[in-house]
Amino acid sequence: MIKSLLPICILILALCHSHQLLAQNQGESEANHHAVFHAVANGQPLQFDQGVLQAYTVKEDGSVTILAQTTADILNTTMIVLNITPTDSKKKIKSGEYKILPEDSDSKYLVRAEYAVNENGNSSLWWTDASQVKGGWIIIDEITDSRIKGRFSFTGVTEKEDGGIDTNNLEKLTDGVFDLPLEIKSLLDPS
Repeated sequence: MIKSLLPICILILALCHSHQLLAQNQGESEANHHAVFHAVANGQPLQFDQGVLQAYTVKEDGSVTILAQTTADILNTTMIVLNITPTDSKKKIKSGEYKILPEDSDSKYLVRAEYAVNENGNSSLWWTDASQVKGGWIIIDEITDSRIKGRFSFTGVTEKEDGGIDTNNLEKLTDGVFDLPLEIKSLLDPS
């Protein structure tokens, strides 16, 4: 039960805090507002709403988070959340491949991905758990102070009613592509 609450809490916090964090790069040009996000879930292409795509880095810990929703209606949407967090906050995310590994792996980065489907207020959540199934990866092809481009693929697991991991009800997210404006945000200076 606790394992299932952690991804849900992370997703809720990411969505709530995305509106509270301070954007540092307000002077972006119109060209930087162009946003692309594509993915396929179990063979079915997903269409994402341009108005609810977001990528940001948090200056205090160097993490990068990408959020995408199919609609602005939080009760009836499909969401993907990708996150890369350095274990050393002095490190910066740069171009390269970031593998989703088991949580107890010795790695310089914690890489996580989540997939949620909300229909009429009922939610289903899948998250990466590389100790149960092959986790996946996020590749950053290009990252600047104002833009991030890359690709991703992951397999999500969900929890059974008894609290165990359901490795038979998997969501395979493939052909993931993103090209998004990148905001710099602060947890400490929300003004």
